[in-house]
Amino acid sequence: MNRIDQAAYNSSWYLLHPAIKLGLTIALLAAVLVLDSRIVSAVVIVAVFALLVGIARVSWRLYMGLMTVPLLFLVVGCATVAISSSPSASGIWPGVYIGGMWWGVSFQSLQEALNLFCRSLACVSAMYLLALTTPVVQLVYALRLFRLPGIVADLMGLIYLHIGTFLQTARDIYIAQQARCGYQGFAGHLQSLTALLSNLFIKNLARSNACYDALLARGFKGSLRVLDEQYTVKPLYLALSSLFIACLVLISSFGGRT
Repeated sequence: MNRIDQAAYNSSWYLLHPAIKLGLTIALLAAVLVLDSRIVSAVVIVAVFALLVGIARVSWRLYMGLMTVPLLFLVVGCATVAISSSPSASGIWPGVYIGGMWWGVSFQSLQEALNLFCRSLACVSAMYLLALTTPVVQLVYALRLFRLPGIVADLMGLIYLHIGTFLQTARDIYIAQQARCGYQGFAGHLQSLTALLSNLFIKNLARSNACYDALLARGFKGSLRVLDEQYTVKPLYLALSSLFIACLVLISSFGGRT
């Protein structure tokens, strides 16, 4: 079990109805993208952090560690958006002349990069709100309630299961290779990596076939039928979620895009 799954199962929001958590995430994503306001994005980022760390009891170190990778991508991507070109040096800083154009950062391009950064970071935060409080089993259950086709929900569960076994098998093979003095030198790295990939393919193919045979032996007829936990929808959580989205709309109305 990876750290995200552990956080989801240990979260105080674990018993909250999955449909509420999924609906709140979708509403936050829609609000950030449709309202297109930096203030709204900032409120969502702060609110998600407060919900996860203060209420859902998710480790802030885990959350900040998970945010590191998307932050790096956002910084690089938004930095390229901030760089613009113009035939004249007016409004361009520092104004480097290359290929007949002036290159630098303008006020408009800086605004666009900042808007993109805030919206993207808010969307990532909303997705982490779902991932760190909702195990995959609950997510599949909620998607079924949202009328997702059964075959798609079944494939999601099976693919996620096989991703976990795939990574565990790769880790076991890698440790075994290192114990036998693998990955020594450039040629040794190539040889060990080739052996790992080939064995990984063979083992996972055999495991997939065994899994399918086991399903057929248990009367599989194209749909996975499992017993789901019983959840109760609490009107208080629905009201609070709706109130928060309404507050975001009001903030956008008074604050504009700034």
